[in-house]
Amino acid sequence: IQHFCVVKTLGAQGARGDLLRRFHDEARVVVTLNHPGICHVFDVGIVDGAHYLAMELIEGVSLSGLQRALAAAGERVPPALALTIIDAVLEALDYAHLRRDPGSGQSLDIVHRDVSPQNVMLALSGAVKLIDFGLVTSALKTEQTVGGLVAGKLGYMSPEQARGEQLDARTDVYAAGVLLFELVTGQRFYRELGKNAIMLHLTDGSWMPQLDDVPAVLRAPLAHALAPERAHRSP
Repeated sequence: IQHFCVVKTLGAQGARGDLLRRFHDEARVVVTLNHPGICHVFDVGIVDGAHYLAMELIEGVSLSGLQRALAAAGERVPPALALTIIDAVLEALDYAHLRRDPGSGQSLDIVHRDVSPQNVMLALSGAVKLIDFGLVTSALKTEQTVGGLVAGKLGYMSPEQARGEQLDARTDVYAAGVLLFELVTGQRFYRELGKNAIMLHLTDGSWMPQLDDVPAVLRAPLAHALAPERAHRSP
């Protein structure tokens, strides 16, 4: 049976050192995941020196692509659709966060670290899928992030991630909160702030946008998800 798929490769030039270890770290994590809200990986291997992941082809658009198209038309994602998308993202994250090693039963401690509109795919079938676990942290990884090294998209990063601290599932909760804010308000979480200003606010945990444009029923859970101190967020 043939499947159309997306093939992610690491050629001979990049197949060394940190890049190669990171690539295989991603492979080790994603092959353990089997959830309708996560892009499925069919195969992992090496052909003619090229390391590859063969992944499910998701026919549709990214959430970032949808946002750009709607913004150009002077519109935004309808509230019901925004909640449907976030619900699916949270279901996928919950599955990944609670995933255990099938053999040992030990928690894999998976953290996506890059939950953002670019990594949420909206399929023509109506499915919502989380993609790209290339920055994931987990107990399966051999290439661990060095303390102080920051990886991820600045606009969706948690304060602890920006500070280069050890991460847990609550960093993905924060990113999902940023996503929800932007979807229901049609505004950027950091308004017009530049990268330096965003990083300053992140490292000192001082940023919380006004939630006046957020539907009243969502304000409390959203403020909870966006708490600068992760001890105040849902685990």
